[in-house]
Amino acid sequence: MRNSDGGWDASLALRFARRGARTALVANCHHGPARVQRPFYPEGPECVHAYLLHPPGGYVGGDSQVLDVRCERDAAVLLTTPAATKFYKTLGPCVRQRMAFALAAGARLEWLPMEAIVFHEARVRSTLRIDLGAGASFAGWDIVCLGRPASHEPFVSGVFDQHFSVWREGLPLWVEHAVYEGGSAVLRQKYGLGGACVYATFVCTKMGEFDAAALRALCGDGPEPLSFSENGDILVARYLGESAQRARDALTRVWHIVRRAHFGVGACEPRIWQT
Repeated sequence: MRNSDGGWDASLALRFARRGARTALVANCHHGPARVQRPFYPEGPECVHAYLLHPPGGYVGGDSQVLDVRCERDAAVLLTTPAATKFYKTLGPCVRQRMAFALAAGARLEWLPMEAIVFHEARVRSTLRIDLGAGASFAGWDIVCLGRPASHEPFVSGVFDQHFSVWREGLPLWVEHAVYEGGSAVLRQKYGLGGACVYATFVCTKMGEFDAAALRALCGDGPEPLSFSENGDILVARYLGESAQRARDALTRVWHIVRRAHFGVGACEPRIWQT
């Protein structure tokens, strides 16, 4: 059914729980065009891989998406998407996207979606909030392409309003809010994107003594420039450039290093990435 803005609502609520040595998807509630593919266990029963599906492939003005994920104590979950998320142009209401991840004590979540493509004249408000319990850990990225450079369509008009935050036991660890308006100075100037159309952020909770300096040393010889910073319990890596594929490649390299250092296991890339 259409909502009051004339768009379509899509919602997905998932709950993962540890059942013995296995992490299981124990609740799956969906509404509208939102689904999750059956769970996969490519690295054994402890960590479940789940692919989030949106059959229409994109969002137009007035559409809304709600993703609510809860990981119970000691659950280990990797979430990804099979394709880019597309926000199409609209002259009417904005697209509303709200994602909320809640992790109980000792749980682990990896959020590794494909990129979001914000078309010229799209209007989007996107919120991602991660709430961590004691000892819970998170690693994830966000990759955004403003406009469609391959089609010679820059982001001249529109707005992408983005909130991304990580909290532990009700206290903020990392909060970022950015508003990118098509054709604005922040897209061109060095204090903003400096003319780049793709920006990406990798965020993870720190475990042990591994720090930004170690990441910088290990990734310094890569083909794409990355910057690293740390703030208390959070490590952040950033990419700024012209290619969503190169952004994914760069952040995947960081994820490989972080997974071994923080979680004690080698990276197991989702099979859907190879199709």
